[in-house]
Amino acid sequence: MGMNTAVSAQRGGVFAHVLVDSLLRWGDRPLFDQPAGEQSFSYRQTADLIARFIAVLERDGLGRGAGLGVLSNNRADSWMAAVAPQIAGGYYSALPPRSSVNDLVYMIEKGELQSIVIDPALEDVGAELVARCGSLRGVFTLGPSDLGRDLLAEAEAIGPQRLEAPQDLDHGDMCHLWFSGGTTGRPKAAVHTHRTLIETCYRNLIAYEYPFPVRYAALGPLSHSAYPQIFPAILTGGSATVLRAFDPEQFLRVTAEKQINFTFAVPTMLYALLEVAERTKIDVSSLQRVMYGAAPMASDPLGRLIDRFGSIFTQVYGASETIGAGTVLLASEHDRPDLITSCGRAAPGVDVILLDDEQNPVPLGSIGEVCIRSLSVMTEYFKEPELTAAALAGGWFHTGDLGRVNDEGYYTLVDRKKDMIISGGFNIYPVEIENVLMDEPSIHMAAVIGVPDPKWGESVHAAIMLRPGAKIDLDELLQTVRAQKGAVYTPKSVEIVDVLPLTPAGKVDKKVLRSRFWEGRERQI
Repeated sequence: MGMNTAVSAQRGGVFAHVLVDSLLRWGDRPLFDQPAGEQSFSYRQTADLIARFIAVLERDGLGRGAGLGVLSNNRADSWMAAVAPQIAGGYYSALPPRSSVNDLVYMIEKGELQSIVIDPALEDVGAELVARCGSLRGVFTLGPSDLGRDLLAEAEAIGPQRLEAPQDLDHGDMCHLWFSGGTTGRPKAAVHTHRTLIETCYRNLIAYEYPFPVRYAALGPLSHSAYPQIFPAILTGGSATVLRAFDPEQFLRVTAEKQINFTFAVPTMLYALLEVAERTKIDVSSLQRVMYGAAPMASDPLGRLIDRFGSIFTQVYGASETIGAGTVLLASEHDRPDLITSCGRAAPGVDVILLDDEQNPVPLGSIGEVCIRSLSVMTEYFKEPELTAAALAGGWFHTGDLGRVNDEGYYTLVDRKKDMIISGGFNIYPVEIENVLMDEPSIHMAAVIGVPDPKWGESVHAAIMLRPGAKIDLDELLQTVRAQKGAVYTPKSVEIVDVLPLTPAGKVDKKVLRSRFWEGRERQI
């Protein structure tokens, strides 16, 4: 007659069970539809390889409640390795390849990861991690390597397996330890459960205007926001094309070849994509939705992107601690000039509020800290009770972002709390200056920080990257900022740089930018 009613009721909201059911539903339909020269996988093949991974890992002692880290470039099989412990009752944590070795060691030790899976292309980094992390009990590689055991070979040898998740998994079981980008210090380990992940999947399908079925191209690293975007493809019986690295022209050509209809990108990627798209004739008319987030988008390049690709852009705002759930600015709302710099309204099932330092709501139009409450919010920072208490004070997740809201409920971010510049007693929000700078056609990217000033405490400093071959009159640029934002906001110094440092998530790393100015000084960078 089937399973008992208690187990059946529980299965409805447990992420692992929903994922397994979806992977087993679509048979030989293509899931990972890879570029020429790379192995593609049907749903059946994907489910089989994940099941084999689970069998190998469990044979090695990776049991219920155990953590697995994955250090890999973008590969379809690295995603399968990541979900294997989540399905088996353990938890997964990404080890982003662009992170420093010190941060990766910290993640392994802080996250109490028992085993790691390493892409052989990252063997040198992996060897250093293995040498420094004596607590690791299992080291696997995705292919031949001198470093560890070949997970793919052992999966092949172990034979066919049926994919299934333990029946007694609970909504509150940890299945994902998501480390923050670490732009303000050590990465923080956000605990996500089967409930927070499945709530995110369902909410995203409702709120974020996905095409149906989803044909997704993973532009960014699977160790960050590209990872959860594969789930909507699976839930809709769609497909995912995992690009090894961000290459704007390859993405355009893959989009045309595979008829990609959805992707997620951070603004820095979209700026680069625009440069290539404006000089190519590649037909990407299949693209129905481009979701962007993780950092503010300036209005001028956003307008140019809409002119080139159409009204297909949806902005999402959130954090690792909320798996992105926060606010959404729909594609149709991008047509309103007054909303172009907004991050939208609260997503369905999400409460958003602006609080002052005393945890009181701020008046309409005033600036306050953006705080979020939903079933997608992390349960805690892993074994950090004091940090957790501060982050979840009053039942809200405190993002550390500052913003304002209008009478229609649209939120506009003004900056990170830690990025705010205090000069001569004035609060200055760098994002507002960056938006003005980015409206200058010759500027490709811009970042504004506070630097030490003997008179004012801090002064405004801008670092800008120019478009290839472009020139700029800095005096005219500063006059434009002064006219739009006033003297206080006008940079006191400007430097033209060849490249801006980025975090593993693709955001400008202002911690790195500030470090050379504040070394040996007191500012919390």
